[in-house]
Amino acid sequence: MTTSASPIGITGSTGQLGGRIASRLAALGQHERLLVRSPARAPQLPGAEVIQASYEDGPSMRVALDSNNRTMLLLLVLRPLITSRRNQ
Repeated sequence: MTTSASPIGITGSTGQLGGRIASRLAALGQHERLLVRSPARAPQLPGAEVIQASYEDGPSMRVALDSNNRTMLLLLVLRPLITSRRNQ
């Protein structure tokens, strides 16, 4: 597979699903930009650039996503589900 000129932005790479996706893309030679809250937890993958960013911090996300033609956002939200179940 040929690598793209711009990286693929990936969120969730420190989790199970996102980590597997990031690993597979790295194995295929894709240039990735891993958007993580904690760079120390980011997987060490060939061709991957680690950028610290958070969904709660709009400016950091804008910087992290700049120049990405493609982005995969993996987000799991449990809090509203848990809250709604407690109210039943």
